[in-house]
Amino acid sequence: VVFPGAPQGGLHDTGCAVPDKPSVVKVAMPSTQKADGTWTIGYQVTVSNASAIQLAYDLDDTPAALPGDLIPVGPWTATDPDGIADPLWNGDDVTALATGVLEPMSDYTFTVTRVVSIPANVGDDALDCEDGGIWNTATITNGAGGNESEDCADIDRPSVSIEKEETGTAQNSDGSWTITYDVTVINLSDEW
Repeated sequence: VVFPGAPQGGLHDTGCAVPDKPSVVKVAMPSTQKADGTWTIGYQVTVSNASAIQLAYDLDDTPAALPGDLIPVGPWTATDPDGIADPLWNGDDVTALATGVLEPMSDYTFTVTRVVSIPANVGDDALDCEDGGIWNTATITNGAGGNESEDCADIDRPSVSIEKEETGTAQNSDGSWTITYDVTVINLSDEW
């Protein structure tokens, strides 16, 4: 900068500003079994602005493929308090969940869910996050930066016991036999 009375060559100074960026945290919710035997899996996706200015953001949410032979019962769905989630988001070919503006020092939470059916041949290891589980990744950016967050939802099937007891034996008039059994399945947990 040169101005009257400035030293010869003017005055010089430098400065640096780092643009603020939003962040995202993904947390798996407990999986719940419904009365029809299907399971609801879900995640909370919280976007945050820790700065003192408004920040624009783009949020993608990309669920991994279902493990084992899990059967999807309908598409992934997204909800949020103000209805700003992209209605076209399905977690498969459309992963852009939302575009918006975060107010200074604020958070906003989306919930993504899917209902699945678990065939009897699917082992517990495919449902446990140590060996399998249902993984989901969210990515946020505003052009200046952002981050990625992932979490795993597991499904803990309730323990059951099976008791089988012969309750009757009778010979039929044609010489064949009819044998009757009572089979009792006991749910050892407090879930469905």
